[in-house]
Amino acid sequence: YPLRRQRQMCIETALIWVTHDPGEIPPELNRVLLLQEGSIVADGTKYDVLKSKGLSDLFDLDLRVRWNRGWCDVRPR
Repeated sequence: YPLRRQRQMCIETALIWVTHDPGEIPPELNRVLLLQEGSIVADGTKYDVLKSKGLSDLFDLDLRVRWNRGWCDVRPR
């Protein structure tokens, strides 16, 4: 599906969106799970879960998270 249709589906139905890139998570999705080796390490709203410290710990990198209109931007520091 094109991205616009996928974003509409986020509003209309329950949807599981799997990605390795937090920047791909559309603004319409609210809940996020972080997995490490098959185990849940964080579960909550995307604004609570996708933070610099948590992602830095998960990936063992020094990362910076910024938000813009509901989109997450993760970059190395």
